[in-house]
Amino acid sequence: MTYDLVVEGATEGISAYIMTIDVGNDSVAGIDGFEHANDPMFDSTQVSNGAVNITTAMGEDAIGASNQTMLGTLTLSGESAGTTAVAIDQSSVEVGLDDYNVSDHEVGAVTGGSLDVSQRTAGVELMASEPVTTGNVALDVVVTGVDGGIGAYDVEIDSNDQSATFVDYELTPDGDSVPFDNSEITDDGSTLSPGAALGDTTHDPAEEVQIATVTVNIDATGTFAIGFEEATIQDTDSNDYAMTTENVSLSVDPGPPTVPGGQGPPQNLGIIPNTYEDVDGDGSLTIFDVQKLFTNMDSPMMDEHAAAFSFNNGDTTEVTIFDVQALFGIL
Repeated sequence: MTYDLVVEGATEGISAYIMTIDVGNDSVAGIDGFEHANDPMFDSTQVSNGAVNITTAMGEDAIGASNQTMLGTLTLSGESAGTTAVAIDQSSVEVGLDDYNVSDHEVGAVTGGSLDVSQRTAGVELMASEPVTTGNVALDVVVTGVDGGIGAYDVEIDSNDQSATFVDYELTPDGDSVPFDNSEITDDGSTLSPGAALGDTTHDPAEEVQIATVTVNIDATGTFAIGFEEATIQDTDSNDYAMTTENVSLSVDPGPPTVPGGQGPPQNLGIIPNTYEDVDGDGSLTIFDVQKLFTNMDSPMMDEHAAAFSFNNGDTTEVTIFDVQALFGIL
């Protein structure tokens, strides 16, 4: 954003000028620089501590007489949402006449401005497929309302229970290039921090963007809170969004009972998230699991727990021959 610095009523021209311009609240906006409209012979303009100090003499190329003279352009950048004054310190202003004695114009008044800085708002949430089972559970990390796209992110996700720990993640950038991945999982699995500078794989503006899939291993039944400790998302111009977060509560039921002829309750082996591939409960996936699924396909137990055996990624209200074929296909 820019402001023009204008002197009014300099009807005898301008040979030199001194002034200080600052912002009232440098947490809202900062001054990036000042560009002269003319080409001064002597210039020691400096930007420091949220202000620009302008000290300029035109030498032989004095600015001609005018009722309205533009001295230059002030460039500012927003730092955070809010409002701040952009002011000229009246006590600092000196404007020299177009003569070699550098007599001063009498400065009657200075006028500053008010700068409103807005900040894009986005949200980030965790989404889980149903049902949630013991074993490996996949959670999608989804960012909403990114009207400026996504160029980088740094997110911290925590688990509140040692029975639910992070074991893996996969970033989902756009394009074929590999992003600069700075993600990490703590040694105890309690925290996962997906982070990346996307480079050539930035996400375009969209109402909803999936940036990663994280995998939580749950080894007990109950309810587990998985949530965001912090989240920083930047648009494609490296500006931060103001973030809202939405956590998730995972309710894990005991799962389906032992099928007739099985060795124990079916188990989630983590091959297909949120399903029980080990149908006969012997701890592994074999042709006997496929046979047990086929044999009990129409049983009331299978109907009641159909989603747990939805290997075909389709209908979760009943187990069909397509689920049998899909389980056979992953042997």
